[in-house]
Amino acid sequence: MKFTNFIVIISALAAVRFGMILGGIIPPLASNSPENVAFSLAMIAMILYMGWSFSDLGLKKAAFKGFVVTAVTMAILCLAAMISQAMHRPLIGINLPGNFFLINIILVLAALSAENIILGILAAVLGAYARRIAKKWER
Repeated sequence: MKFTNFIVIISALAAVRFGMILGGIIPPLASNSPENVAFSLAMIAMILYMGWSFSDLGLKKAAFKGFVVTAVTMAILCLAAMISQAMHRPLIGINLPGNFFLINIILVLAALSAENIILGILAAVLGAYARRIAKKWER
């Protein structure tokens, strides 16, 4: 599978998730509902598979690809957060004070982005490393 295919699949998965949250079909991210957990596990599984697929390029390349894919996902999250503000619908599900709302939402999104990007890098490296171990066992 090409790298762009992984970006498109994971981006579509994120867009569907955030669209369902904004549409009121599933609860906000902070609720840890089964639906949100299922979407998170699907994303992690795709990133693990991506790392597995690109393990021949090395761990650094797999880590970079994991970074790119999760950064795109977090950009979609930031866009969805702006849309949720315009629609007056909760996306993240955290109550923030209204005085400095923009600063607070930027800090929350930065923290979420950093956490998810690190998780994406680790998942891609773990997938690549698992394939290397699997190749050693095949010999």
